[in-house]
Amino acid sequence: MTLGNIERGEANPSLSVIWKIANGLSIPISLLVKEPEEVEISRKGVGNKVVSENKACTLEPMFNMPAFATSEIHRAFLKPNSIYSPGAHQPGVIEYVTVMKGELSLVIENETFSLSEFDSIKFNGDRNHTYINSTSSTVVLHFVMTYG
Repeated sequence: MTLGNIERGEANPSLSVIWKIANGLSIPISLLVKEPEEVEISRKGVGNKVVSENKACTLEPMFNMPAFATSEIHRAFLKPNSIYSPGAHQPGVIEYVTVMKGELSLVIENETFSLSEFDSIKFNGDRNHTYINSTSSTVVLHFVMTYG
C-alpha cells in the first residue's frame, strides 16, 4: 500500500499505518481521519473508525483538533482475548488512558500494569507499549494523547 493509494481513496490503511504516517508528519492522528465542524457530538460507533492490523483494536477519533493542536481524544474497543501493540510513538507523546469498561493489562517496556474500570494511567508514549485484554468481554478505553 502506498501513500498515493491512500490519498486517492484506493486503499484503507490499518491503524498501525495511520500511526506511522502521523508519527512521520509529527501530527496527531485525528488530523488524518476526521473533518472539522463548528459543533461536534461524538457518538459511539458513528463516524470514522481505524482498525489495527490484527483487527484486535478499533479506534474512534472523537474530535478533530485545530491545525497544530497538541492533543487529541479517542475511544477504543479492544476485543476479548486480544492484544494491541502500537509500538512507540514519536518523542514527546504522552498517553492518558482510562478504562471505561472491563479490565486491561498494559505493558510499558517490561513493566505490566493492571487496570480496572475507571482506572487511569499516564505514560510517555514514545516507549514500546502493548494493550492486553485477557477477558471474554470487550474492553472500552478512553485515550487522550498530547504532543510535546
